[in-house]
Amino acid sequence: MLSAPRPRCCPPAGRVTLSPANITQVAQALCVSPKAAHRLLASCPELVGSNPDGDSLAAAVAALAAALGTSYKQAAYVWRQQPQYLLKHGAGAVAAHAAELAQALGLQRQAAAELLLQHPVLLQQSATRTAARLADMQGWLHLKPRQALALAVDCSEWLTQRSGALQRRLQHLRLTLLVHPNSMPRLLAARADLPFLSPRILSNKVRALMAILDGDRRTIGQLLLHTPQLLRRDLRAVASAHEALQGLLQQQGRSRGFVFAMLAHDARLLLGTPASLTARLTKLQRCAGRCERWQQELAAMKPPQLEECLTRTAVTYLRLDYLLASQQASGMGLAEALRSSRRGFVARHGAYAAWEAAVAAARQQRAQAAAGGGSSAAGTSGASHAPSGPGQAPASSLRQAPQLRPPGAGVGAAAPTAPQAPASSSEHGHAWAEGPAPATAAPAAAAVAAPAAVAAGGQQQARLRQALVLEGH
Repeated sequence: MLSAPRPRCCPPAGRVTLSPANITQVAQALCVSPKAAHRLLASCPELVGSNPDGDSLAAAVAALAAALGTSYKQAAYVWRQQPQYLLKHGAGAVAAHAAELAQALGLQRQAAAELLLQHPVLLQQSATRTAARLADMQGWLHLKPRQALALAVDCSEWLTQRSGALQRRLQHLRLTLLVHPNSMPRLLAARADLPFLSPRILSNKVRALMAILDGDRRTIGQLLLHTPQLLRRDLRAVASAHEALQGLLQQQGRSRGFVFAMLAHDARLLLGTPASLTARLTKLQRCAGRCERWQQELAAMKPPQLEECLTRTAVTYLRLDYLLASQQASGMGLAEALRSSRRGFVARHGAYAAWEAAVAAARQQRAQAAAGGGSSAAGTSGASHAPSGPGQAPASSLRQAPQLRPPGAGVGAAAPTAPQAPASSSEHGHAWAEGPAPATAAPAAAAVAAPAAVAAGGQQQARLRQALVLEGH
């Protein structure tokens, strides 16, 4: 006999009805958007069953924050990552796990708590097993405890993967790159997550780099030893950067071998964009063209020297403008000006710090004026266009690559004793993605920063590293 149909108003057994109020309360308690809260409740509906109102869940998050000596947002991150564990065991079990982890790893309790905050997945295995994984890492890679723990801080898979699987991944990485075992710690210190890249993808990327750079496997392996970030880079972007670099330098009479020697020294230039490479080389050539000593030096540069000059930040290139404007260019080499530390440069040129601050202030004023002009234009056109919604971010708030505006224009007449801040020039407004954010960045950009969980993760990682240094691991 067929059973009577279940009334539509009643949910199936074992399921929880998620009302908008439930979703909003969980979103507020766990510091996420309603959409993220809905996804979390779909995978763990017990958050509603065990905490019918948002206040009780918020109280549980606050209890975890107190138990670990951390902020509410960081505790909420742990709740989002391990809700079932916390619903079953509570904040007391997490605090006890931190104490066990501290004893097993020889850490202070707060450093162990920071490790759990960084990688809540470690709650799913015992402190003894975590310590055993760390000991395996030290044995395989000949690391000191502090070095092994630093890898684990960067990538939790080191402590959660099975020993056999991890050994196979390390072996595949070493054989694919033809890297000597003694060089593995250096490679992994730069990118701790490389062993966990898919073996097939790793092999394909190495073959693609061999084709792009026209090098054999051992040479590419040595190049990746210096710049492992290339393995996480879109190889189409790498190919574009290489083609642009080769074309720019061949126009100057540099050979393909010269370009390859630059990249063999350090392949950081391949992480840039064609626009940034053009901007850097154009800037270098223009400044060198205004000083005979620099022009001769640039023409005679060896591949490593030119590579180091081209990978300086946008702010560092201001030194060239300062030396030219103050008529001191002939007294300092081009490479020396770019490669010296900021402290050393300021010690030798005391007026530079004030000049640099004036440049930043001038750029900020121009940015504010531009932002004001944009607002005025928007207000003027408001009668004919519908206004943006209240939740819509203005275009200026989006995170953009810093713009390179070579400030050398119009400074030739500057007085030697008081060089003026360089004027803006739109002639070479190329994106200089590798440089630091300029002082002109819109304040609203901070509002479009990474989510709180990511920011909190970075703070946790920094604090944990500091704790490890203080403890001497």
